[in-house]
Amino acid sequence: MDRDASSKPSSLFTEALHVWRRRAEEKDWDVVESIAAFAQPAGMTVQTVWEELRDMVVDDLKAAGPIDVVLIQCHGAMVSQACLDCEGELMSMLRDIAQQAVIGLELDPHNHLTARMLKACALIVSFKEYSHIDATPRA
Repeated sequence: MDRDASSKPSSLFTEALHVWRRRAEEKDWDVVESIAAFAQPAGMTVQTVWEELRDMVVDDLKAAGPIDVVLIQCHGAMVSQACLDCEGELMSMLRDIAQQAVIGLELDPHNHLTARMLKACALIVSFKEYSHIDATPRA
């Protein structure tokens, strides 16, 4: 797990973070970065692991103070032992904190787009290509 992934070499899982940071810095905007993590898909996520990851992102947003924009890159099909819509749960929690912010979500093309994600986000963009060659242009 990284809280400064955009300062390290880019990978498929951090490409969007690099684009977003570069664009924000071009406008002289402040950037607050939360965690970047990846796990190989292999079934349900252990509930306590999901809660810890989710809470890290939520706590980082709370600590950041007033925010204008929240941008998140997720797979979009994560399930835990007690939550069938992890991304929707996360985005709803972020919306509760940053009620006036523009919240954007970039998803893998294998996502399970849910009503909860749609309600919480101002915009959602999915990769169009498999094998995920368009993460940067989609960001």
